[in-house]
Amino acid sequence: MVGESTYTYGSRPGFTIPRRALVPRLEVLLPGPNGSTNHATRGLWRRDLVAILVMMAFFPAALSMSQTLVPLWMASLRFEKATVGLIQATPALMGVFLGPPLARLATGGYRRETLVGLFVVSAVACWLMSRATTAAALVVPQMMFGLATAAFWSNGLAASFGLGDGSRQDAIQGWVTAAQAIGFCGGPLLGGYLSMRSFPAAFWSGAVCAVIGALAAAAMVRRPAIEPSPGVGRAVAESYQRFWRVVSQRPRVRVGSVFVGLCAFLLFVMGGSFFLVYLEGLGWTSLAAASLIAGREAMGGLVRLGYGPATRRLGPVTLLGGGAILAAVALALTPLATSGWPLVAIALAVGIGLGFMSPAANVLAGASAVPEEQAFGIVTTNVANSGAQLLLAPLLGWWLGGSSYGVVYPAIAVVWIGLVWWAMRWGWRIEPPPRAQRSEPDAGPTG
Repeated sequence: MVGESTYTYGSRPGFTIPRRALVPRLEVLLPGPNGSTNHATRGLWRRDLVAILVMMAFFPAALSMSQTLVPLWMASLRFEKATVGLIQATPALMGVFLGPPLARLATGGYRRETLVGLFVVSAVACWLMSRATTAAALVVPQMMFGLATAAFWSNGLAASFGLGDGSRQDAIQGWVTAAQAIGFCGGPLLGGYLSMRSFPAAFWSGAVCAVIGALAAAAMVRRPAIEPSPGVGRAVAESYQRFWRVVSQRPRVRVGSVFVGLCAFLLFVMGGSFFLVYLEGLGWTSLAAASLIAGREAMGGLVRLGYGPATRRLGPVTLLGGGAILAAVALALTPLATSGWPLVAIALAVGIGLGFMSPAANVLAGASAVPEEQAFGIVTTNVANSGAQLLLAPLLGWWLGGSSYGVVYPAIAVVWIGLVWWAMRWGWRIEPPPRAQRSEPDAGPTG
């Protein structure tokens, strides 16, 4: 006899219904082992998976195109380095201040509409960038991209988490990571190639990528809300409260967020915007500079293929810290490199060192498997990423404007290595290396 079982839908109390009542008639969604109602039956998860993979390729393509081309365009117009830093920090404003409310959308019934909307916003931002002729004209589209980015990672990754558990989820995240690598590698290549004709043409290609992503999002199956909406005002207030609760009560989330902030500065500011400005100053074309960034992302993607064995042997904290130290040392040597191959070696070393940032941080930030907290675990790392860029990109631009790469980059590398080492020692107390965990079998989880 089948009998009866109790199911908990979102944050509502469980209620008892016959299991027969859940036999699919048309398209029925069953809650997964972690309580999520987003696990699809009858193969619907495959449809959403295809849509998510398309989005995970085309949004990073548009995003990386913007991150690569905007500093190159500003450098070609001989903007002050302080201006470059300020413009590149603009998107981070949205991630820092609006990240929690945007993450709250991931638990509602309009996730599909949210994803479609953010791609539309990205397309409009690319169109505005194609028409910009001054630094001031870049402020609004940069903020729009920041808004779309903050919404995409919390909602997009949360959607992928809802497609299955266990071995299926492991496989899904592997495909998601591969799709992101394709986007982050292909976007700069396409944009760099088209920028040889004109920068507006390159930005238009970013708009096309965003439109493709919007079509993929629209093809997703509508899912029921994980939790009911309490109204806009209350939802916004609760989002900030929940964000603080996740940060304050989840030590592993804090560790992941600190490392994301440390690594994001090396990857997107020191090894991103101002590394591209340095290349432009040496006479590199936009295509050559963008190709170097694409090669760095491709190297990072290859490194991530070995994440599973590496984390089982060393643990996420060691991978994050060791990689950040390698990247800092490589970037410290940038002023000594004035020809092609040394700069290629530096970029590839940064790609190797920071290749594990995304999966390792996701493991730490994903300490909670409760669906209502998944998006907020993700947004803590987004806020750390945005915060590092918001605070440090203008400072680095100001310092470089009054000094030189030969002074600034080595000095920052020394400071950063010290900060990373401190973070590693702190992180090991919360997330011990695998060898230490095996030697202390009675140690319980820390959050």
